[in-house]
Amino acid sequence: MKSLEASIKPQVRYPGAALAEMFDTFKIRSTQAYFQVKFFGYSHTMDDYEQRKLKIFNQINFFQAVAGFIIPLFGIILPGNIPPSAWYWACWPAGVSILVLGLNFLRKYQASLLTYFFLYPLCTCFVYLNGMNSGIDLYFILFVILSVFFLQDIGFMLFAIGFSMISFFVISVTMKYFIYEVEKESPVIYLLNKIVSLVFIFYGLFLIKRENTIYQFNILTKQNNLTDKNSEIEKQKEEIGNKATLLEQQKKQLSDLNAFKNKLFSIISHDLPHKCLSPDLVHILQQIFQNR
Repeated sequence: MKSLEASIKPQVRYPGAALAEMFDTFKIRSTQAYFQVKFFGYSHTMDDYEQRKLKIFNQINFFQAVAGFIIPLFGIILPGNIPPSAWYWACWPAGVSILVLGLNFLRKYQASLLTYFFLYPLCTCFVYLNGMNSGIDLYFILFVILSVFFLQDIGFMLFAIGFSMISFFVISVTMKYFIYEVEKESPVIYLLNKIVSLVFIFYGLFLIKRENTIYQFNILTKQNNLTDKNSEIEKQKEEIGNKATLLEQQKKQLSDLNAFKNKLFSIISHDLPHKCLSPDLVHILQQIFQNR
């Protein structure tokens, strides 16, 4: 009886095991969400290069949205003199990334590009104009790099580059006084923003370099395949030419044979009325039977 009670006794779950299980579940769910977001707006009608660019754009916006919400949340939780309202303003750029992902999900690709390269720098400026120096000024350099890669329209690309560079100059050089100096109030958050900005810059450069390499490799592969197909076509053309030459020879032989047959019928029709075969006809028939 005691052994039966011991067997049905509920297992004790330790806090460490429960925490590890929660962490594993969170990791699985986050990975699934990441891959779902990565393929937002994916369409088989797009060419391979456009599909790769879309996935990069989604990845960057996904990570910017995550970092843009988590870092201000840390600023609210950690002790400091910066009010939560200022940190709410700091979440605006992350909201732009969410909007961009939503537009990509609806396959509004052009609208998502316009939103990202205009509203994201604008909201970043609003964070500084609100009096907070949060250390995200390096994002303007990221916008310049990404605009060269993603924007095909030269006019819009130059506008995006100019707008980002002017905003960076005004914020970094012109504006000297801020109400909320994150570097002094929360140096950890300020340093984290700087590190995240640099990570995004190098991550964007890495993705662009990798995708350009893959794109060039695919182009070279297609060129090699096209060269092989052209070689096959040339071989087929040569075979067709040889067959055409053989056909001409057979045609000539057939023409000679027809001429011979006409000559033979002419001799036979000339000799038959005399009711005898001429020596010439006998000789010709002998040749025919010998050849056969």
